[in-house]
This record gives sequence, structure tokens and C-alpha cells, in this order.
Amino acid sequence: MLEEGKLILAGKTGGMDEKTFGIVIFEADSDEGAKLIMKSDPAVAEGIMKAELFPYNVALMRGSVT
Repeated sequence: MLEEGKLILAGKTGGMDEKTFGIVIFEADSDEGAKLIMKSDPAVAEGIMKAELFPYNVALMRGSVT
């Protein structure tokens, strides 16, 4: 996804406890396409991690106002 230019960012919070979580922001053509990407992630597919979709639309972005 990074090489295709669809991955915007990926990372996780500090620590390794029950409050730790990761965030991946990527572009997808549809919610169904995003769910397919999530389910095909090896860590999700193997049950190591859980994934939940939160569709998001950018309202403001640094550098977008002239």
C-alpha cells in the first residue's frame, strides 16, 4: 500500500498494555474495499490484532489555506 501511494500513515500508541492501539489511515475506493484490506492484513487474519473501520473525511489540513 505504501508503494501504491494508498497508505497515508500507520503506527501505534506507546506501551504494550490493554490500552495500546494502532491506527492505519489509507485510501480505499469504498467501505467494502477498506474492509477487505483490513481483513487481509496478516496480523488481523491470524487473530493477533482486531480491526475496526472508521470512515473519515478530512475537513481541514495544514497547508490547505492560502
